[in-house]
Amino acid sequence: MEDLKDIRRQLKENPESRELNNRYAQACLDIAKEYTVTSQGHIFICSPSDLEAVRYVMAKIPGASLLDGETLQEYKRLERAVTQARMNRGKPGSMMGIYYALILFIVMPSMAAPVLLLWEFTVLGSDHTRDPRALIFLIPVALITAALIWVGWLVERIPGWKYNALIVEKNKKIELARTEAEARQSTDPNRSDMVVGPDSEPQS
Repeated sequence: MEDLKDIRRQLKENPESRELNNRYAQACLDIAKEYTVTSQGHIFICSPSDLEAVRYVMAKIPGASLLDGETLQEYKRLERAVTQARMNRGKPGSMMGIYYALILFIVMPSMAAPVLLLWEFTVLGSDHTRDPRALIFLIPVALITAALIWVGWLVERIPGWKYNALIVEKNKKIELARTEAEARQSTDPNRSDMVVGPDSEPQS
């Protein structure tokens, strides 16, 4: 890793140098990456202190306009990791946005439809008027819908960095299980060779 002070001094003398800007940015990115976790090919920031550290280091980079090549790609990847760690995941088009849409446009109507049909059928009674008492069954529908929305609201309160930590932990478990499975598969043929070996000797 290059000395930031030396590069910064050279950059002050020649601020428009693309080479110096890329070298300085790469040195900053190398420092910022020490506060991140790479899992399944993606960069994650898993604590608020790490998020602040990465943001502080990236703020030292003059700008992305003079960056190019691998340095620019790495800068964009780290920028996306910062955005993901900061964001509230209940945005339209996100998983939580889809969750709310399912509740409001599928779950709630499917629960309310039978109640409304029952209310319509009450017109077949002797007085040929709709019985408003049938609408009392809409209360459980409203309560269930409110409970589902409340659960979604609680999940939304999980900040991006904590959600990232959960993903990284899950990926570690998956990788550990895969490693254990590969280890078992690699030992099984050895055992079979040990068993088959004596039987394969030529008979005299």
